[in-house]
Amino acid sequence: MCDNASGKTADLRKRIPWIDVSRGLAFLMVIYSHIPQCDDTVMLYFSPVFLTTFFFVSGYLFKSGNSFSMVLEQRLRTLIIPFVILGVALIAMTGIVSFNEASDIPGDLKNLFSQTKAGGHATLWFIAALFVYSMLFYFVDLWCKTSRQLAVTAVCLLILNCISLHLLRIDLPWHLSTFGFGCFYMALGRLYRQYEEKIDGFVKGWMVMLALVIYVGYISYSKRYISWYGSTSIIDAMIVTLAGLLLIIVISKKWLGRSRLLLFVGSNSLLYFALHGKAYSLLLTMGAKFMPGIFGSEDFFVKGCIALSVVLLDALILIPPTVFVNRYVPQILGRKFKIWKAV
Repeated sequence: MCDNASGKTADLRKRIPWIDVSRGLAFLMVIYSHIPQCDDTVMLYFSPVFLTTFFFVSGYLFKSGNSFSMVLEQRLRTLIIPFVILGVALIAMTGIVSFNEASDIPGDLKNLFSQTKAGGHATLWFIAALFVYSMLFYFVDLWCKTSRQLAVTAVCLLILNCISLHLLRIDLPWHLSTFGFGCFYMALGRLYRQYEEKIDGFVKGWMVMLALVIYVGYISYSKRYISWYGSTSIIDAMIVTLAGLLLIIVISKKWLGRSRLLLFVGSNSLLYFALHGKAYSLLLTMGAKFMPGIFGSEDFFVKGCIALSVVLLDALILIPPTVFVNRYVPQILGRKFKIWKAV
């Protein structure tokens, strides 16, 4: 019993290829969603999964049984410290070199630390949201003694969040307005890890094809934008999102598992999230200067080629700074030290 438990703990500390691939794939969608050449129709197919995947993976990697002190220390060190250091650095960089817009350092700092949606998403909002939801999920996981309790609690939180979001329309700081959705997808990831072998054995090829038909067919027919916190119809949004997550898992495990670029991006998604904006701003500025005719084109095919090129180049040019940070200043990412000795 002790040997098995130790082995399981050791395995969880190792990198899991399909997890990194899924995050890498989702993050390429994130980059695409931010560039001017982003097409609204394409985003209809990305929107149900490109952020949801990160919450699902976070739940998959969540370790039950740790003390609150241990979880808080780990989350503060690996999320909040990078959030503050990288957030302030990005705002300072914008003040020095602004490629596409005038800088408002005081306003940007206020948005960074208040994390409200006023005027759009605040700087590094996703890291802040991930911290809040993971800490809330700690208590959800602690409360639930069985898988059934976890599933029921997750659904109840989802329903409660739907009511508060669509009826009360409360906009809380630090993304608490969408707490139930974040915890719901983390719970799904947690449950999937617990029954991974059974689920993978149960899922057949025809089920994957059915999920693809549901996902592509419904979005194509409805033209409805489905974000990670639902849509105007929560039932079909959940069905489409679950089908999309199944496709992401299958693609990451069976088709793209050997992609070195996706593995790299996925294993460094936090740093990529912080730096990708400056990278694509530089690429777009250079493109507009040296190829104004192409970068100013409204042709769908040309815009698509530019978007794909910018996404891939963005991912590639961030490899050197990412390697540098990991090798020489990993403390920025909360590594190589402890804030306190958790018990």
